Amino acid sequence: MNPKTAIALTLLGVLLAGAPLPLLLQRSEVTPPSTASDSATELVPATIHFTGQPLHLQLSLHGRLLAEMPQGEASPWLPELTLPKDGADVELLAVWPEEAEQAVSLTLEPDGRKARTETQWVRGKELHTLFSFTW
Repeated sequence: MNPKTAIALTLLGVLLAGAPLPLLLQRSEVTPPSTASDSATELVPATIHFTGQPLHLQLSLHGRLLAEMPQGEASPWLPELTLPKDGADVELLAVWPEEAEQAVSLTLEPDGRKARTETQWVRGKELHTLFSFTW
């Protein structure tokens, strides 16, 4: 065999064998799953008990309004909240017409898991707090 042909065939073999190498070395961008995706959230029944009659009561998650109590709603208020399946830090804001000792209890009952209840007390006209739930 001619030396030029032998070198050409060897070079061709090396090139063909190395062709998939750049594909193997490519880095792919891995995007973390979104916490707001439908598969990561669920509709959770909530029960909110409160003392006195708040002028305003709302629940938020990461700055996004989850539910706002209709004017004149009596205790207990029973909204359904869209929450992450593994738990959430639910922000509550309640305002009463007069200063007194007030309390709010929030119970979450996700499907197939044990219900959890958290209660917060305040002496004043406003309660702004965070309820932490994990399952």
